[in-house]
Amino acid sequence: MAYKGMMLSGVPNSAFTVGYTNSSWTLKADLVSEYVCRILNYMDAGGYTVQVPRADPAMERHALLDFGAGYIQRSIDELPKQGAAWPWRLRMNYVADVLSIRHGALADSAMEFRRPHAKPD
Repeated sequence: MAYKGMMLSGVPNSAFTVGYTNSSWTLKADLVSEYVCRILNYMDAGGYTVQVPRADPAMERHALLDFGAGYIQRSIDELPKQGAAWPWRLRMNYVADVLSIRHGALADSAMEFRRPHAKPD
């Protein structure tokens, strides 16, 4: 399941970009790259080596994209899913995304951060 439209539940240290289908694709790509940099800085400052979003397995799932292009429709079953509400819902709203992705908290109940395990002596 897609977290904030840029990370997958259970997949550590990874991100991808799905731009806006109703506006400039690069507006979302810029927000995603800024968010990834914020995450990396947060991890560095906190001594974390792993970040991974975790979705509730009981959460309702929907198609990731509501886009009628044939190439999307032919592969819709193979694409990640999205949830019913933020942060598991992909939005096509730049203003809302600026507020939550650029300025919102990095740590939330869905995001897990881990530090490296202590090495045995």
